[in-house]
Amino acid sequence: MEPLETTGSELDTMVDDSKVKFGRKGMSRERIVTIVVLGVAVIIFIVGIVLIAVAAAADKKDEESSSGTPVKPTSIPVSSKCSLSEEARRSGLPEFLSRVKATYYKLHPYDLDPDATTKRIKVEYVAYDPTPSVIKHRTDTALTLLKEINDKTINTDALKPRERKALAQVKHYLQHMFGQPYDVNYYAGDWMMGPNLFCWQPICSLGYGVSSGLGINHKPYNASDVKLIETKLKTHKAGILQYIDNMKMGVRKGMVRSVEDCQAGTDALKESYKRISLYNETGVLQEWFVATMLDPDYYSNITEEIDNEWKNKHGGKNVSETIKEYLVTYLGKPIHQLLSYVENEHMRHCVPSNVSSGLANLPLKYVWFDGKENTSWPTDPKLPTGEPLNGPKAYSKIMSYFTTNAMTPMEVHELGKKQLDIYYPMVVEIAREVTGETDNDTAITKFRNKLNSSESYFNSEPFPENESNKEAHRKCSDIDGAKKHCPKRWAALQLWFDEARKVMSLLEPKTIPFFYFTGDKATTPTCPIDLLPDMNPSSGAQSYGSSNADCTRSAKYNIPFFLNNFGPRYQEWSVNAHEARPGHHTEVHIISKMHFISFH
Repeated sequence: MEPLETTGSELDTMVDDSKVKFGRKGMSRERIVTIVVLGVAVIIFIVGIVLIAVAAAADKKDEESSSGTPVKPTSIPVSSKCSLSEEARRSGLPEFLSRVKATYYKLHPYDLDPDATTKRIKVEYVAYDPTPSVIKHRTDTALTLLKEINDKTINTDALKPRERKALAQVKHYLQHMFGQPYDVNYYAGDWMMGPNLFCWQPICSLGYGVSSGLGINHKPYNASDVKLIETKLKTHKAGILQYIDNMKMGVRKGMVRSVEDCQAGTDALKESYKRISLYNETGVLQEWFVATMLDPDYYSNITEEIDNEWKNKHGGKNVSETIKEYLVTYLGKPIHQLLSYVENEHMRHCVPSNVSSGLANLPLKYVWFDGKENTSWPTDPKLPTGEPLNGPKAYSKIMSYFTTNAMTPMEVHELGKKQLDIYYPMVVEIAREVTGETDNDTAITKFRNKLNSSESYFNSEPFPENESNKEAHRKCSDIDGAKKHCPKRWAALQLWFDEARKVMSLLEPKTIPFFYFTGDKATTPTCPIDLLPDMNPSSGAQSYGSSNADCTRSAKYNIPFFLNNFGPRYQEWSVNAHEARPGHHTEVHIISKMHFISFH
């Protein structure tokens, strides 16, 4: 089958500024850019492609050998058990997986293909573009590929286990627009609603493209390279401003979050661009993702002659000073504009949670402003292409990413009620045992009081207002500030850190019977885990930040700093096991090792 046709052609020349078109009136066909996928989802899927491709290569060698054609020896012999099944070859599964991979990178040029050369990246790289037509194109492309694989007649019983796994993965991957739940499905409409609590959205990850795409792969050699960097940074500005326009469209279309959700999304976005949120547009020069572009080594190929000539033509500013100016103009200013919009303007359109606390009641019938419904301003509850917006259907599209099955939201709800019927009597029995009460109501009341008492938390008394308000959120946004301006919170946090370290040390030996720690089958992580405060005021629970395959940095166990109370203590064992060992720390370590083996 021929490769899937798209509306864009392959780029074969350096980006021409005149061709970079973002905004509501459309964009050039060469600049089709869509949403970045979650890193882990991409890694898992691409690893599957690599393994299938290796098997395909092995099959080819087997065929050449059996036909008498000389075969060059390889340094790593491929076992016949890794070869493709007849059914996989017949159905064209390996070719389809490879085509999906190629299509993904074509539609996401800001997420770098690990096989791409620097030359190719300099041609193809442009920033995330949330133009509605681009989101629609990406969605339609994924759904077309999904239909193609669903329409194939494949005898799954005749596939090998890893082939069945790859088939299931690619269907899930395409069903969710190349493997991400939020802001990527045009027909869900949530791309108009702005950042969410987790900031699992490409607008929150622009720094990775800047760091890898521009920092690593656009080191300048001459004046043309400097102009190219400006051109690429302009695409970042255009994409950010388009995102603001999308949120304004969401207000008009009735796709708006609750006040609480809007605040959580704002806090998460500010965490993604903390230095800009603290120091306005010039704060971009303190963000981690521009560090490479500020390093003198970045300009080591710019000769004194080139630098002087540039200064003469640019008001006395040399190349490095000019690129600093570009970073502020095309990145710092638009990100600051976005932060200002979501916090000061869009927030005024967010609705009380008793009106809408999720997607079920969206789209709204009228535009809201400062907590009041403006009945003289009805919304236009349709997508730009005319399809009706439907919050419950959008929820179903997103939910299936996490359930990985075909259950409806109502079926999940009913399942939850059944589980409640199973577990609640067990909890009541625990309450009776702990309190010594035989009457259920009395036991439950006393047990709740015990769970909510100060002894269940790491702070013995409520935190002071000056360590909990918005000013504290600003002053205590890093470790030094927290120590100085939020001393009571910092002291209580050290108690939580101590408990978390103790629990980690006690949990690890309990995993010994379940994993290989040495040898070829070893899957346990060796990287240490550091404890860090999570300064996002909306964070409500612990979280995990991974290391990498080489363990060049430690993993992170993040503990929320602005909770009303620190704890509770009794949750630390279960949450710690989930986030660290044997939870995400083990899970992500295995995935990163697979990625390392496959691509390095």
